[in-house]
Amino acid sequence: MINNWRWFISKTLRETIEDRKQIQKMLAAQRDLIKQKKTEELEQSLAKLDELCLGPIDKEALEVGRENTLQTADAILIPYPDHKYRDWVEMFLVVAALVLAFRTFFFQPFKIPTSSMQPTLFGITHKNLINDDTRQVPGKAVRVANWFRGETWYHLKAKGHWKLLRVSPPSKAGLTKPYGTTKLTFEDLDKPGSPYIERTIWYTWFDNPPYIITHNASQQTITPLIRFPDNPRGNNPRGKNPRGENMISKEEFNQGEDVFKFKVKTGDHLFVNRITYNFRNPRRGDISVFTIKKSDVITPLNGSNGDLQENEMFYIKRLVGLGGEQVSISKDRHLIINGQRLTSATRGFEFVYSPNTNEHAEHSVYSGHDSKGHNNIFNNDQKFIYENKLGISITNVPMNYFLMFGDNTASSLDSRIWGAIPKKNVVGISSFVYWPPFSPRFGWSHR
Repeated sequence: MINNWRWFISKTLRETIEDRKQIQKMLAAQRDLIKQKKTEELEQSLAKLDELCLGPIDKEALEVGRENTLQTADAILIPYPDHKYRDWVEMFLVVAALVLAFRTFFFQPFKIPTSSMQPTLFGITHKNLINDDTRQVPGKAVRVANWFRGETWYHLKAKGHWKLLRVSPPSKAGLTKPYGTTKLTFEDLDKPGSPYIERTIWYTWFDNPPYIITHNASQQTITPLIRFPDNPRGNNPRGKNPRGENMISKEEFNQGEDVFKFKVKTGDHLFVNRITYNFRNPRRGDISVFTIKKSDVITPLNGSNGDLQENEMFYIKRLVGLGGEQVSISKDRHLIINGQRLTSATRGFEFVYSPNTNEHAEHSVYSGHDSKGHNNIFNNDQKFIYENKLGISITNVPMNYFLMFGDNTASSLDSRIWGAIPKKNVVGISSFVYWPPFSPRFGWSHR
């Protein structure tokens, strides 16, 4: 059958062609189940329909021929049981295959888990506001708007003289279970013997859950932000806000007092472009996603491996050093590549360095590259030489390896600890931030 421009101008022709395809498909699948004589009869009917489709379009003749062919097919072909369900399953499998192919070969979703790429890309953070009377919990409308900015509020106020008895572990929200809960049980001290008071905190897979997920020794650990105050994990006597801080500080609460009040900011969700590196090599300044495991580390610094596991983990960092280059960190926290100092005018480092040369790292924890805290002197071709008295650190990058640094090197596990990353481990380049939609970083990749 010739499929030409007439297909676009005739609805009857389009419907006839589609029915013919379905009949041919079923005949091909059932040919060994149908007698030869019946097969020939159906093929003759299809041939007559072809003639009608090839000649001048006669709508009435085409509809009659189509109906005759459908009747012949109904009499000969074996009907599929629950054919509607089969069509839905077939469509679902095709869509699933397309999604998997898209994710595998084109764009892969990735979530920024930590603050190591700030201020370029933001990870998951939480802020305890229990002692901040100036920050009132917004109303529902504002909370919805904040949700689209990537902020989820958690707040519970005591309705009487309550004593906290227990807090259930949070259930994890995910694709198979899109919501989770954690329950708090209280005793009403003003009404001895009365039934216990229970409050349930709900959250969905689309929210920022009230827990922190960490990976250690190939195990996944969930650290709740809402837990009984006796649990010492995450307590912070200095008043800062570390990962895993407990948002409940005591057991007894007066009426109208906050049990907890905090908000969680989501990490940026982005698509990783897996196509670009098939056509060009990674470049300095690229925000790249890569995998790394213990066996990829050439020589761990004093045995440290930065909590790397033997199974592959995904990381996102900025590519700062290429194979064959000599890289150093100066006193003012600027990278020096083969003797040339990088600045904010260097492609990909606009947010890493301040354009004002008088503004250095002491004004911002996100400014420049940090070598503090690494007091080791380790001299070989794969690792840094840390000489804190001189304020410099030097490394020679092996061929087919890259140095990967977080933009926020004050809080980043990266090549300063692991060493160079094999080129083969690079998965793709940051492409598009798709969530949260009201974030200033929403859109195509930011340098």
